[in-house]
Amino acid sequence: MTPAIVPQIRNGIFVGVDQSLTDTGLVALNQAGEYIDHASIETSPSRRPMGEIERLLSIWKSVHEFVADHAGEHEVGICQEDFAYSQAQKMADLGGLGWLLRIMFSRTPWNFCVAPIASLKRTATGKGVANKAAIILNVYKRWGFETTNDNVADAYVLARIAWAHYSRPLPRTGGTRKSDFDALKKIKTYR
Repeated sequence: MTPAIVPQIRNGIFVGVDQSLTDTGLVALNQAGEYIDHASIETSPSRRPMGEIERLLSIWKSVHEFVADHAGEHEVGICQEDFAYSQAQKMADLGGLGWLLRIMFSRTPWNFCVAPIASLKRTATGKGVANKAAIILNVYKRWGFETTNDNVADAYVLARIAWAHYSRPLPRTGGTRKSDFDALKKIKTYR
């Protein structure tokens, strides 16, 4: 497979998407890597088979609306969390949501990539392994972004990854560290 060429975004917004069946986290940053907004999309399981399809589509619609509302005339760079392979019991449903988002992103003009969970953790903490509380704490300590929602904290880190991936700051500018650029080597770019 030929890797995608990563476009450099000069006038953009950068969005992190931590997809979840119950509480999807979204964060948007501006071209300078500064916080714009965040959202949490909460959904509940349905007892009806079509209800589950409607649930997944409602998550996509909310993600699309969040990005479109912040994009304006800006280019968009999105980083989505890759699959949580350790959650074997939920993998089919989470995989369905993850692929739905990728397919739908491919139908927009937006640039998007996926980051392995280890890259998210490395960017947040400097290490490839960390629990949810450590990520929340490190997001606050490193960037001053405060939240108690682990999905929003993950989305913040994913937005920082999107910013570094697509805006290509110089090392040690905009609060970047060497471990951020190491984490970028594992990113899968679709566009």
